[in-house]
Amino acid sequence: MRRRRNAVLRQGPHGWAERAVRFASTAELAAELSTTVRGGDKMTTHAGIAAATMQVVAGVLFEHGRVLICQRRADDHHPDQWEFPGGKVEPGEDLEQALRRELVEELGIDARIGAMLWQTQHQYPGRQPVCLRFFHVTAYSGNPTNKVFAAIQWAAVGTLAHFDFLEGDREFVAQLDAGRVRPPGVGSPAA
Repeated sequence: MRRRRNAVLRQGPHGWAERAVRFASTAELAAELSTTVRGGDKMTTHAGIAAATMQVVAGVLFEHGRVLICQRRADDHHPDQWEFPGGKVEPGEDLEQALRRELVEELGIDARIGAMLWQTQHQYPGRQPVCLRFFHVTAYSGNPTNKVFAAIQWAAVGTLAHFDFLEGDREFVAQLDAGRVRPPGVGSPAA
């Protein structure tokens, strides 16, 4: 059997790097990739290609006991479900830069990013794992304007369970509704 050369992504001390290794078959490569776990970021395969955890950021805007939530369009993945504004971290961006860019693109606001409120990992069927971080938006200039969603809405904290949120957001939403997660200096949801 002829040996093939395939590239594998590995987690190292300085992030993900490509390393060439030899496998007898693509099945052997797939077995190696599907069982690789490094640094808490699970490697997955899709048609024999390795993929690292996708980094996603979300902004939580508070106003008078309410938060701004956004409904996905009917033609998006997870149609009509609710989420917080934000998106993928692009190469070369840090988390704050990515969130500020996303808030300009989605809502037309220039935001000041505060403390991280929550972090979770989730994997939707057939998709690469997502590390999702929710940040408090401490201030912003401009009026939030819907640029990409089916709808945006200010919803009272304590009532968020009535909305069909993305599965990856639900634990954060439950903690927020219960008053167990809030930004520094903000009182309970009833306050």
